[in-house]
Amino acid sequence: MSSKINTWITCLLFGFGLNLAPNMNKACTPACNNELNVSIDQTGSIEIVPNMILSGDYDCPGPLVVSLFTTDNILINGTIIDCQYVGQTIIAMVADTGTGNSCWGYLNIEDKLAPEIICDDITVNCVADLTPVQDSIVGFPTALDNCSAISYTYSDETLELDCTSGFLSQVVRTWIGFDAMNNPDTCTQNIFITQPTLDDVIPPDNFMNIPCGQSTSIDSFPGPTLFGEPLYFNMLCNFIAIPQGDQVLDMCGDTEKIIRNWVVSDMCLNTSTIITQVLETVDLIPPVITCPDSLTISTDNNNCFATYTNGIVPEVI
Repeated sequence: MSSKINTWITCLLFGFGLNLAPNMNKACTPACNNELNVSIDQTGSIEIVPNMILSGDYDCPGPLVVSLFTTDNILINGTIIDCQYVGQTIIAMVADTGTGNSCWGYLNIEDKLAPEIICDDITVNCVADLTPVQDSIVGFPTALDNCSAISYTYSDETLELDCTSGFLSQVVRTWIGFDAMNNPDTCTQNIFITQPTLDDVIPPDNFMNIPCGQSTSIDSFPGPTLFGEPLYFNMLCNFIAIPQGDQVLDMCGDTEKIIRNWVVSDMCLNTSTIITQVLETVDLIPPVITCPDSLTISTDNNNCFATYTNGIVPEVI
């Protein structure tokens, strides 16, 4: 043992005001285990006590004191070891304050307690992204561990369900959580994918100020949506929207009103509904006129009037 640790022993013992008796010294011969593995408990710490280190019988007047050192011979404050020492080896010394006799050994600090992860079942709509995102409905399990943060892996199994039950499918997600020492725990999460109803379909907006001449095609103006996704000729969650054709009403000038009916079908329940969308074009461009050149016209003889007969008027463009 290094001289630095011996110095610590001397200071600790004489701090108790000892009067070391030779006979007591001979009878007290503590022996320490050379090397032990010590695991942090669920509180994230463990107290090192003499009986954890000593080996065999001994007859010491006591009391026994424990001192802990790093392998660099730096004294550790107190006898409680916490998570910061996991994976490290420390030196443990037991000294009898009645005789000054001592022994020491190595402690390998471990964390063998697996984390506890808890899964909650969830229900999501049929277009939800099932990629886990922290603090979202499709998140991660709740984790409890004595020392470290948890890393995760997961695998999915998808079960197709009868859509008339109200659910399209069920995803069985198996999670494995690992702490920093690769101790694992598992839990199973059920993710239920709902079958939508016609009430979930959002009608398209009406557009009342479309510039005259602009395209009013279906591609230019979106139709019904389901959870933000288009249904126009797009089978989604057993739903589809198909236009019936446009009814075009001529309005003032070249403007028109278009009545577009969408047939939205629930292919699961074999039901449908009609949603009407109205489009109106308007003439938003004022006319442009070109004035003729200025003219000077003389009055008739013997009066103050003039007659203009050329018939020139401004040109309208």
